[in-house]
Amino acid sequence: MHAGRRLRAPDDLPVHARMSEQAQTGTLHPGLYDSEGRMLGPGGRPFTPEQAEAIARRDGSLLLSANAGSGKTSVMAERFVRSVLEDNLRPGRILAISFTDKAAGELRARIRARFMELGARKEARDLESAWISTFHGMCHRILRTHAVRAGLDPAFTVLDEADARALRKRAFEAALAGFLADERAEALDLVAAYGASNLEELICRVHDQLRSAGETRPSLPPARAEEPDPAELRAALGAARAELADAKDGAMVRRALRALESCERALAEEVVPLSALAKAEFKQGNAKALKGEGCTRYLEALADYRRRRQDAEAARAVGLLDELLRRHAEAYMSLKRDRGALDFDDLELLTRDLLRDFPAICASYRERFARIMVDEFQDTNGVQIELLELLESPRFVVGDELQSIYGFRHADVRIFRGERARLSERAETAELARNFRSRPAILKVLDDAFGELHGEAHVPFEPGRDDPSERGGPLVELLLTDADAVEAWPEELLASLPGGTPARRAEARVVAERIARMVREEGVPPGDIVVLLRSAGDAAVFERAIEEQGLSTLASGGRGYWGRQQVADLCAYLAALVNPRDEPALFGMLASPLVGVSADGLAVIARSAGQGKRWWSLERAFCEREPDAAPVAELPEADRAALESFCPWFAAERRQAPLRSLDELLERVIERTGYDLHVLNLPGGRRRWANVLKLKRLAAGFEARRGRDVRGLIDLATAELEAGAREADAPVELGDASSVRLMTIHAAKGLEFPVVVVADLGRQPPRRQPDLLVDDKRVALRLKTVDGHSAPALGWEEMRDRRLQAEAEEELRILHVAMTRAEERLVLSGACNPGDLLLAPEPGAAPVRWLAGRLAPSLLALGEEGEPPAEPFDDDPDPDRDPADRRVRVWVRREPPASAPGAPASVAEEALGPGRAEPQEAGPGQLALDVGGPEPARAAEGSVAPDDEAVAVEPEAIVRVDHLSYSSLERYKRCPYRWYLERVLGLPEDEADPLKAGATATPAGLEGRMRGTLAHELLEALDLRASSPPDADAVRAVGARHGLELTDEQVADLQALVGTFIDGDLLPRLASAVEVRREHVFTVALGDERAPVLTGAVDVVAFDADGRALVVDYKTDILEEGADPERLVEDRYAAQRRIYALATLASGAPQVEVAHVFLAAGGAVATKTYNQDDLGRLRAEIRALADGIAAGRFEPSERPHRALCAGCPGRRGLCHHPPRLTARDAP
Repeated sequence: MHAGRRLRAPDDLPVHARMSEQAQTGTLHPGLYDSEGRMLGPGGRPFTPEQAEAIARRDGSLLLSANAGSGKTSVMAERFVRSVLEDNLRPGRILAISFTDKAAGELRARIRARFMELGARKEARDLESAWISTFHGMCHRILRTHAVRAGLDPAFTVLDEADARALRKRAFEAALAGFLADERAEALDLVAAYGASNLEELICRVHDQLRSAGETRPSLPPARAEEPDPAELRAALGAARAELADAKDGAMVRRALRALESCERALAEEVVPLSALAKAEFKQGNAKALKGEGCTRYLEALADYRRRRQDAEAARAVGLLDELLRRHAEAYMSLKRDRGALDFDDLELLTRDLLRDFPAICASYRERFARIMVDEFQDTNGVQIELLELLESPRFVVGDELQSIYGFRHADVRIFRGERARLSERAETAELARNFRSRPAILKVLDDAFGELHGEAHVPFEPGRDDPSERGGPLVELLLTDADAVEAWPEELLASLPGGTPARRAEARVVAERIARMVREEGVPPGDIVVLLRSAGDAAVFERAIEEQGLSTLASGGRGYWGRQQVADLCAYLAALVNPRDEPALFGMLASPLVGVSADGLAVIARSAGQGKRWWSLERAFCEREPDAAPVAELPEADRAALESFCPWFAAERRQAPLRSLDELLERVIERTGYDLHVLNLPGGRRRWANVLKLKRLAAGFEARRGRDVRGLIDLATAELEAGAREADAPVELGDASSVRLMTIHAAKGLEFPVVVVADLGRQPPRRQPDLLVDDKRVALRLKTVDGHSAPALGWEEMRDRRLQAEAEEELRILHVAMTRAEERLVLSGACNPGDLLLAPEPGAAPVRWLAGRLAPSLLALGEEGEPPAEPFDDDPDPDRDPADRRVRVWVRREPPASAPGAPASVAEEALGPGRAEPQEAGPGQLALDVGGPEPARAAEGSVAPDDEAVAVEPEAIVRVDHLSYSSLERYKRCPYRWYLERVLGLPEDEADPLKAGATATPAGLEGRMRGTLAHELLEALDLRASSPPDADAVRAVGARHGLELTDEQVADLQALVGTFIDGDLLPRLASAVEVRREHVFTVALGDERAPVLTGAVDVVAFDADGRALVVDYKTDILEEGADPERLVEDRYAAQRRIYALATLASGAPQVEVAHVFLAAGGAVATKTYNQDDLGRLRAEIRALADGIAAGRFEPSERPHRALCAGCPGRRGLCHHPPRLTARDAP
């Protein structure tokens, strides 16, 4: 136990811990003390003496070491309440820090509830102004108040971790490009030796580490090492040669002589190569001739020279790495500055700098905060301590060294230890040892088995629960799966479990069987059980094994979200949608329930064409209907039917994808394939479906921040998966009583559960350490050279060993956190060889190897006495304990579970159908095409609507408008009723409409939309300095990409369209612009956070030197002779024009000219100019259109005509306009 102060027992409890003077005179709120002056807590329950004194000692600082389950959060909340009620402090004068937003919210809720219980309603109201937050929340609040002084844009944003990670990657790419720009040999050698991806990992990791330690502009500590003088080695070389001159010939002597020759050649080089020095060493072995003084002196001199030579090379490499780090830091700062954004480290660093550099501001906060309280103090870092010291107020900090488990986030447990040592000298430390969470038998086992391993940090548990009888046998269980015996288990038993080693999958079967027995035979509710894992990456195998026992699961916390099957399926679909040559994505989509192609079918498709050409093979077979196309004949019937249904739709969707928002793309494929019904029918379907909905929300949020970039979203998902991003599963109301929960140990911190199963303890912690290490103002490097030489330098091995030891200690603390979550029962599970156990933890050793022997000492004798019993047996950390009272039940599983469940259907078999939604029967009185909107409005009773009159649809909120594309809004403006029929009811365009052929005819016979698409693609690729249109081959190549064999007339027509633009006045303006963006995607908000977000893309936007913008939109409309382009734009494209202007002005351009160029009308141009004064009006006009959709205003257009009405699904029966109006050429 560390030298903390144990708080007093009840008899010598000081007066201030019993009742304050104010309480004794009756001037305080009743309910704070009982009639005997003892301190009461919520519900009138008395605090323990230790808790009471920790609450009462509010003068000065206090560090409280609090065991798990000791009620530290209750103590912190009560200190806050009594600081207000007894010490007359306003809530706003107390700073309370917790380490998560959730924990801060819970603390605020506890304090508010306590105020209300005590009748302190005014104080409860005042709590809204209190500073109860995380460190980041506090810093954000301070920086927002003093943004200008801190050198920030007052409207700064805070990057989420995914965006910050993406920016860091871009920053490193920019830094590396600059680092290599001048092609210095030493820079090129460094990158060649370490590899670009390894350098990125090293630089980004050290960058984050140094910023967490307080460096705003990170740089490596200096590494100083001089080139060694070879004189001593030369002299030793000569002595060794002389000594071996008369030695008896032998193999070892000959090898030694060759080594001496290598050394001599190396020393003759201008720069002694390290790889050559490695060849200069020889082994003395048992050869007497090699053990003389000369050889020994040589080997010692060589080792010393090599070490110093390596250090000198490493010092130069560190200088280069420092340059790369500084470039990376500067590039990252620049990217954040361009976005007006900060990351989480910036919040703390810039607040620290603000308080340090502006004494008046710092003094104002010192005056504001009379007291500071910090929870989870063991998880602080260096910057956070600096912030606390700058504020100088008396602080109450609570923590538990044994729960310090965030080293990967650069939390430093040494800070807690140092503060405890400092305050101990002033008697300002205390302990809470009593645990109110776990059964006494569990606590005693933990103390006896593991207490000594924690050294001075260990505070023995004091049971806080009354538990006179321990009925039902041991409350701690050890499940050991014999890893060697698993090799003999039936393969089919493990085949259905995803990933992992055979031993891990076997353990999952054992754990799942044990949980099933608890539920079915012992009456434990599934919701009482949690499975805790060191890594979320292993959750899937345990989740599947439990579900195959017929139990529902709920996985939460950790890094599992981006790896969820539903997320992977839909991300594969999006990736294939934008690039079907991405064949991992293509095959992932085809194998998923979205299509449901079998493994045999996938093999046939793979053989049908070469790499990158499989989709085109499918397109020829199922879209162009070529009966002899490669994969058709060999495909199984079910796969052929699935592809016949899916491929044409997918091809059409690819063409339309640029016009749709990301969440709309997801919604369409889900609805088209019945994926929602498939997911909901799976075990835990509601939770899985919640993850699908979360992906749609993430996609919409991504588009709002970054624009409509499908590839960008896929890259984000891939990067998050590879980075192991801690994105939690979507929350869902499942009724926890029905589901076994799975989560990481880190996610479980602060929680408690009746039954805890800590699984996968056979996982071996990683031992690999990075090449570049920084610690305590020192730097060390594992030196690598281009010739493959690698050697530790600058004390790298010593620093590595310290790190490994620190990580081993943290792994022990992580296990402590896991075990102390248990209230009633604790199960520890792992796979290992029972004859390969350890007495104590070792760096890199799987936890089960050392904890098994400490929980069950009899297992340590297995190596000598044979195999463990097949049946469960009881053991105890205390080997002298009476066998009848042993507290640990041990199960060593060598045989597979007796009742192995059958493997479930494959994912493809679980699908409702090959690429089809399950048909839904229409209810009575409801059209099957009604997709969920309200019923149509009915005529008033006693009246009859005319047969030819369309009923205006005016629902209260028929369409939720979160995101709209400009094209969608333009179509709504032209005819709200047609928009409703097509977009809400999903009615297809009327291909048989006789108006349609005439409406889309073009001079060269191309369908109008395809003509426009081809012209756009040619113009997108056009060189702005071009003087002539593309040649015929280039035009035909563009057509071929769309499966068209263009005629000479069609080629000439397209060349003429491009030539018209080349001959016009706009091309020279684009060519002279300082910046040109083609197919530029934009996103613009139409108001506050509740307003819709508008997305779209412009053909070309160009900026001049003054920032003024020119937007060009290509039109291939066929104009009547004498038609006015300006009037046509206002009739057909008014919303589009305004949206383009709004998006450009909102991006900061002082002025924008929007030009619509009509290529089929001799290049006629309609332009309009807007400036910043128009911004508010434009936003209001567009918002009004969106509000019309949300309000359900879907009346038919008042200006029907052929171009508008051709193909409308309502023209020939639903719309009230007569055919003569819808067929007229102009309104």
